[in-house]
Amino acid sequence: MFGSSEGFNNPKFDEYFKVTNQSAGTGRGYTGLVLFGNDEALLNRAEAYAMQEDYANCLNDLNVFLSKKTEGYNSGTDILTEDMVLNMFPVTPGELTPFYTFKDDKQISFINAILKFRQKEFYHEGVRWFDVRRFNIAIKRYYRKDDIDVELPKDDLRRQLQVPESAINFGLTPNPR
Repeated sequence: MFGSSEGFNNPKFDEYFKVTNQSAGTGRGYTGLVLFGNDEALLNRAEAYAMQEDYANCLNDLNVFLSKKTEGYNSGTDILTEDMVLNMFPVTPGELTPFYTFKDDKQISFINAILKFRQKEFYHEGVRWFDVRRFNIAIKRYYRKDDIDVELPKDDLRRQLQVPESAINFGLTPNPR
């Protein structure tokens, strides 16, 4: 971890250094990144189970995920239960508004739990944007240096990526902004 009084940088990935000039000690740094791994597949399956209201299998997947991500995890005592999910991830009305409807508050609590795990696990990887778009989540940020709150509200046209200029030149209509 490194940084200044304004902020810290905690690198998520290790850098591999390839020396190009042995005597000068110079070279290039490389970072390996798995584009689709077991963690994402497991959380995607847990979300699918929650959407099918198969909460037992959803909990099983979440417990497997936690067993691999929690230091000192004890499979006998550190089990995520349905009551824990309902209490720790309560429903906030209007927070998640996908184009489809949820069946009940229990389903929303399970989806909230999965979204929170995904948010923490895929920090700085860009995967969160898929959740933001799929569930139409408002994005809020606080900038301490300027002491301002910034929000990208739901259904804001800036959330849609623009069609590339080369495609627009061939006659494709650009996205409204």
